[in-house]
Amino acid sequence: MASSATVELSRWQFAMVRGEGLLPAWGPFAAVRVADGLRGEGVGIRTGAEVERLTRDGSTGVVTPYLADGSTVESEEFLVATGRSPRTAGLGLETVGLAPGGRLLVDDSCRVTEVAAGWLYAAGDINQRSPLTHMGKYQARACAAAIAARAAGRHANPTPGQPGRPPPTTTPYRRWSSPGRRPPPSA
Repeated sequence: MASSATVELSRWQFAMVRGEGLLPAWGPFAAVRVADGLRGEGVGIRTGAEVERLTRDGSTGVVTPYLADGSTVESEEFLVATGRSPRTAGLGLETVGLAPGGRLLVDDSCRVTEVAAGWLYAAGDINQRSPLTHMGKYQARACAAAIAARAAGRHANPTPGQPGRPPPTTTPYRRWSSPGRRPPPSA
């Protein structure tokens, strides 16, 4: 996911997104709805924004991010949200035919599907599954059970309901709302 920086000013907010859009992993429909909602609340959105440095004026307290395109934005505060990115660069993944710096695709036992010999496993944020701490723990249990089963010559593909692999419906998502407001019409 692209990193974003939100600058909250006294009268308005501005979101600077390093990538080309909001929520790239969620699909264009989600990005459009979120962007429309933010704009409806008076939040400006600027994509492709690379912050090179920040300064804070000691006498006024004004924070100024300097962007790669030469522009600046003055604000009272500055919040940086980095998102989650797996740190796979430098692990030697290219030696087994995988692209360094990216996520690894896995089956339900957390075995990496792009390694033909089937010896590589990946649990947690490094794979394309739910990037949540508790889901990483489920994945680690599924991975350990699969390795032990395969070492003993047993079938190792977990199915929903087996220990170590929760059904996909157990992944929680947070919904933000504004109490007292009518929900937007459904699409």
